[in-house]
Amino acid sequence: RAQIAEHLTQAARAIGMPFSSNRLTTGRPEDYVSLPLCLAYCAMCMIDETIAEAYLRRMRECVYAEGRSLSSIDAQVELAAEFPVDVGQFCDNLESGAAIPVLQEGVDECKTHNVTAFPTLLIRYGEHQVAMRGYFDYTALKQTIAQLTGGEISLSDAEFSNALEAYINRFGKAAAREIQTMFSLNDAQLANVMMDLISTGRYKTDSCGSSYFVMRK
Repeated sequence: RAQIAEHLTQAARAIGMPFSSNRLTTGRPEDYVSLPLCLAYCAMCMIDETIAEAYLRRMRECVYAEGRSLSSIDAQVELAAEFPVDVGQFCDNLESGAAIPVLQEGVDECKTHNVTAFPTLLIRYGEHQVAMRGYFDYTALKQTIAQLTGGEISLSDAEFSNALEAYINRFGKAAAREIQTMFSLNDAQLANVMMDLISTGRYKTDSCGSSYFVMRK
């Protein structure tokens, strides 16, 4: 358990997700298994893929930041109730085993494209494709797309004013490191962005462990 906890702690720090030390030290063995959460994500994908992305994000927050266990279907269904979906259908997708083939399809696709690490972003353009593995910032994404398309597609520079508010409004909250990575900000720039955001009166911060979230009031 100690080794697993240390691994999860390092993973949380690497992605900048605020984390609860309580879960890492008191969790049950089954709480460290990712399969139930993967199936829950697939069950949500069967209903609405856009909501599934938000649900997946919410699961990460629950596990790392809130120290909640999502190993049981009951806990997953309770979390699903936070979203505008048919919770009964979500539960049925899990209990009937309907989500299993969806997960297997994803596993097969990973094998086809030799995806062995997460996150991995597979970008296709015509007959060409490139896989971006691990956590990368907007600048790296912009450069990769320009190279893959021979300059035919060029992303504009990230503007964190409206884009940041839209992102937080979509998911409800965002981790400080997440914002820093997305918009390629140094520590000083991140602090200034947070001050500007809080000064609008529409957002607040929520400390967690060694970091914090920013969220709508």
